[in-house]
Amino acid sequence: MNTQIDSIYRSIIEQVVIIEGIKREISRALLLVKDSDKKIKQVYNFLSYDLEKHRLLEYAAVMATEEGEGQILRNLQKFYSYADGDDLIEKINLEIVCIMRYLEILRHEIKNKGSSDFVERRMIQEICKYVVAMAKIYGRRS
Repeated sequence: MNTQIDSIYRSIIEQVVIIEGIKREISRALLLVKDSDKKIKQVYNFLSYDLEKHRLLEYAAVMATEEGEGQILRNLQKFYSYADGDDLIEKINLEIVCIMRYLEILRHEIKNKGSSDFVERRMIQEICKYVVAMAKIYGRRS
């Protein structure tokens, strides 16, 4: 393995670990929040950090692909073993697109409170339920 590539990969993984720690803290706060406006903001923060994590992992995957670093690609593939498909970068991009859509809906609600239509409110409710479920998993890991 190229030492420069290995160094960059390790740095990315260190950043991901830091982000996961921040997400764990947000999870704790999220599970304690009862006010829906504050909960939406915490969900937004959680997903923002999740997006950053996936962008870092995407960068690592692109770099590993360009450099032909099979071991790094195999390691990254483990992060996305739950997703269908063979192309790692495509799996990561799908995660990024999904999170960006969630963030867009939440951002609209945060900036324009109460202006969401029925479908958007229902989506916000489902996004919050999804992130709270993730927060509970993070809570069990600590």
